[in-house]
Amino acid sequence: MNWKELLSWENIQFIGTVCGAIAATVYMSFKAFKTKLDKEFKDRKTDVSKHIKRQSDLDYEIIKEADHLKELLGADRVQVYEFHNGNHYANGRSALKTTCTYETCRYGVASCLNVLSGIPLSVIPNFLRVLLDKGELLVKDLEDLKETMPSTYNLKHTMGIKSFYDVVIYNTNNEPVGFVAVQFCNDKISSLNKDAVKKFAWFVENKLSEM
Repeated sequence: MNWKELLSWENIQFIGTVCGAIAATVYMSFKAFKTKLDKEFKDRKTDVSKHIKRQSDLDYEIIKEADHLKELLGADRVQVYEFHNGNHYANGRSALKTTCTYETCRYGVASCLNVLSGIPLSVIPNFLRVLLDKGELLVKDLEDLKETMPSTYNLKHTMGIKSFYDVVIYNTNNEPVGFVAVQFCNDKISSLNKDAVKKFAWFVENKLSEM
């Protein structure tokens, strides 16, 4: 077939028809993809709006119960810490951290939220080992940690803590995901309603599982 035959009217029509079909297919595919993308984006915006309202309600419930526990125990602070991944180190190992995500303080007691974000778990290994092994840790005198848990002592000392009681919180697979912290800054613990703290920890576990 020579070039004159290739440029015959029939061939030109055929090529035009094929190109038109291809263009139409590409256009329809693009249109369908764009429609699907627009729908997903709209659904995602709706999901975010719903999630914000739901999270706000759950946050309110946790803080309300934390306030109630604080008043019941006469504590100075009640906090909730959650474990999370803080990216990775150069060798690929997860840089695990903990952050205080909820806090309620007695009037006149300073909030510590601004210094309790992204704390590397590697700086409080002794504290975590004991807490995770026992599921709870009661320290009636912070000075008792000065030699055995110096990093934990320094952190809590800067927060003005004299006594504290921490209880681990778990997910639905019974894996530790954080802990509840009850702190006393003005007086050392003389007596403590542990059951009330554990009940609050259980409440937080359930609320976090709903998020």
